[in-house]
Amino acid sequence: LVSGRLYLDEDSCALRLISALRALGIDVLSADEAGNRWVSDTVQLEFAVGQDRPIVTANYKDFAPLHTAWGRIGREHAGIIIWTQSRYSPETLAGTLAELCASRTGAQFRNALVWV
Repeated sequence: LVSGRLYLDEDSCALRLISALRALGIDVLSADEAGNRWVSDTVQLEFAVGQDRPIVTANYKDFAPLHTAWGRIGREHAGIIIWTQSRYSPETLAGTLAELCASRTGAQFRNALVWV
């Protein structure tokens, strides 16, 4: 259900990335498109949960602890995918994310913290 559907937070809203993901058949929604620019990380994750989409972020400093905190209280999310900005071009990241989506079901993303 969730595979092939992603929510991109503010760190991941580059138009080249969005275009490349869409060209690969990924259903992408960005924070900008959703009107979620400048909202808190918790609100971003809650929005992703409401959309049943894993969130894609480069913000490991906030999202890794958020994942842990939610897990401690039994709060579920649709997945958190963390990437390193200096490691990928938008097109390379799109390919990596498309491969990840192809290799996992929605259930496999659920409550997962995935580093790419």
